[in-house]
Amino acid sequence: MITPGLTLSEHGTPLPESVALGTESYPFGWVSVQDKDRDHLKEQLRTAGWIFYYLAGAVKATAFGVNREKLVDEALMRIIAKVRLQKCNCVEIDEVKTRSFLGFPYVTISAHARHIEKAPAVSWPMALPINPLSHASSNGTTAEASQEAKAASMRTV
Repeated sequence: MITPGLTLSEHGTPLPESVALGTESYPFGWVSVQDKDRDHLKEQLRTAGWIFYYLAGAVKATAFGVNREKLVDEALMRIIAKVRLQKCNCVEIDEVKTRSFLGFPYVTISAHARHIEKAPAVSWPMALPINPLSHASSNGTTAEASQEAKAASMRTV
């Protein structure tokens, strides 16, 4: 069942052993991630050295029809197609609305694309200098002073 907060992962997405996939299958071979708590899932991934990206901008899809279950599957297939176009391997369902227009039922699903991948091996510094040009280079001069000296030598040639 598609409910807000559900996270789906594309079949074959590499995941750390601490993250378990659900048994429920969805269109295009996507499966649910068992952990319903997004913050707990994010923490499990971070602890294992993985990153859980969140792409801004909601992805929405609407499907019209009579059978609610088929409507939800159709809208979900459209959401998954849009997420794949963004080169993402996960989707998080934000909202599922069932309504009708002139007696015709329809479903609108709103979601966000997510992406899980192993964190890069490069360790970035926690804080970068505000103005990196004002810090001294390896030979003890500032970058600004080096640029000024270079400009002056070009003028004398």
